[in-house]
Amino acid sequence: YVLMDIFRSRDIGGWGKAGWIILVIFLPLIGVLAYEIVHSDHFSGGRDGYPADVPAQGRHRGSGGSSDLAQLSDLHDRGVISDAEFERGKEKILQ
Repeated sequence: YVLMDIFRSRDIGGWGKAGWIILVIFLPLIGVLAYEIVHSDHFSGGRDGYPADVPAQGRHRGSGGSSDLAQLSDLHDRGVISDAEFERGKEKILQ
């Protein structure tokens, strides 16, 4: 899970990711513990790939509705989700 989180993380640059991966592979116990301490905020949102403040009902296909689109727009305006994520979410809601 830590390796997947390192790859998915948008706030760690390429060299940072490489460093964490090397540390986790060669010194797994120390690497995993250090990563979880330094990046504990990554684990608070769950493991489904959504930030912690994305409402659960908007995460699944077929929820639809103008309130979901408004929530998605709000997240995009606040910078929580990227343009590409906003477009994908909008397409899912409007289907």
